Amino acid sequence: MKRGARVSFLFVARVASGIAIGTGSLISCFTR
Repeated sequence: MKRGARVSFLFVARVASGIAIGTGSLISCFTR
């Protein structure tokens, strides 16, 4: 149970960081 929760949390954190980087790159491209 705890192990699965930790894996899911890491996966969500990785996806969130990826989305943040993607949006940041898109904003930088549009502003440029």
